[in-house]
Amino acid sequence: MSNHYFVSSLSILGFIRSIFSGFRNPEDPSGQRVKYLSNGRSGQVLYEGRGASFTMYYEFGGGNVVASISIPDARHWENETGLSPAYREEVLNFIGKQVVKDQTKQGSFQIEGNWLVIYE
Repeated sequence: MSNHYFVSSLSILGFIRSIFSGFRNPEDPSGQRVKYLSNGRSGQVLYEGRGASFTMYYEFGGGNVVASISIPDARHWENETGLSPAYREEVLNFIGKQVVKDQTKQGSFQIEGNWLVIYE
């Protein structure tokens, strides 16, 4: 007696989708996401999305500043991130919004020179 297994193309497609769904932020259909690597009072913010990934240094702040994240200036953006300068503003806004959501209760962010500043 032999065992025959029938696997439909829909089953395979469902399996593949379930694997790749773990790589996407369910709240962001583009698959962008932000992760954090802490080292005491400083660390790294990791961005993944648009076919690239890069890290940025952060330091915790004082007063109403939760943290300041060092961002590549416009001249060095492509070399440091692997992303087109056309995506700089969009990506920095995504990172700012995500950090505020993840790390504050009712915060905000602002780009100040080469820093993305997170406020409480």
